[in-house]
Formats: sequence, C-alpha cells, structure tokens
Amino acid sequence: MKLNRRSGGFTLMEIVVVMGIISVLFGLFVTMGYVRAKARTTYVACCENLRTIGTGLQLYELEKKRFPNELISLTPYYIRKIPQCPAADVDTYIEGYDTDSETQGNFTVYCQGSYHAPIGIDTNYPQYSYQWGLTEW
Repeated sequence: MKLNRRSGGFTLMEIVVVMGIISVLFGLFVTMGYVRAKARTTYVACCENLRTIGTGLQLYELEKKRFPNELISLTPYYIRKIPQCPAADVDTYIEGYDTDSETQGNFTVYCQGSYHAPIGIDTNYPQYSYQWGLTEW
C-alpha cells in the first residue's frame, strides 16, 4: 500500500518562491515610482527657480527701465545668487537667458538642455518669459 502525503495544500518551497517573486515585483514598482517622484520634484524646483529669476528681472526693469544684458547683473541686489537647476547641477539658466536687444521690452529665461526628459518635458523647458510667465510644456 502506497501512502500519498499530499493533501492538496502548497509546500513550503512553493510559498517561498511565490513570496520572492511578489517582493521583487513590489520592489521594482516602488523604485520606479520613487525615481519618477524625484524627477518631478526637481522639475518643480526648477520652475520655482525660474519664477525667482523672472521676479528679479522685473524688479531690475522697474528700477533701471531696461532688462540686464546678462543674469549676473541681478546679484546681489535683486536676487541673492543665480540658482542652479537641481536636475542638472550646472548653470543652465545663465546660458538660457535671451533678451530682446532692440526694444528691451521682453525676456525669456529657460532651463537649457534636456534635464527634465525623464518626466516627458521637452528640451529647453520650462521657460519663463515677461510676456507669458511660466511655460511648462
């Protein structure tokens, strides 16, 4: 007479394997969500930096009746220092400053490069301009 020890339940090895697979998948999803959230946070910080620079440029224009030729002219009286994009850790705003030299009536500051591509933002965005404010495509 042959005894069958299986009573229809799962073995310990099967349970351990399934729990291992579930924990690996859970870890992947949590990691991907964290990376995306961190990229979004640096993008929001970049937008706030552009608003700060835009406010400093408008204060400069109110006092001097023109926009500066370069952003470094804003320091230290209008903004304490020129911020850096947290996604790039380099001076992306200084290279991304354009002013209308003919009329001196408009400016655009943008984050130069594609540092925000992980969250679907185009190259040289976000932008802040005198005419449109913050543009985030």
